[in-house]
Amino acid sequence: MLLYLHVPFCRAKCAYCAFYSKIPEGDDLALFERAALAEIESLGRRHGRPRLDTVYVGGGTPTLLPAWLWEWLVAAIGRHFELPRGIEFTTEANPDSVDV
Repeated sequence: MLLYLHVPFCRAKCAYCAFYSKIPEGDDLALFERAALAEIESLGRRHGRPRLDTVYVGGGTPTLLPAWLWEWLVAAIGRHFELPRGIEFTTEANPDSVDV
């Protein structure tokens, strides 16, 4: 099974982009955290904690999320889905939003 998580945040809205995205402000990260958890819990429950083969995080610019939110998301996914050893976990990234 594949899990796609859409992170709707960008530093700016590109004219060519048709995906929903916005510049995060105020309590947007907290709202995203709550909505993502509700969806992760719902999907895991509906499908009986299925085994994931791939997790793909797109957007927006998922690499704008702070490290604590990434850790939280991976832990939440692991509580509601089976994450086998060697799972493919991919995220979209813009080079200017990644610390190496």
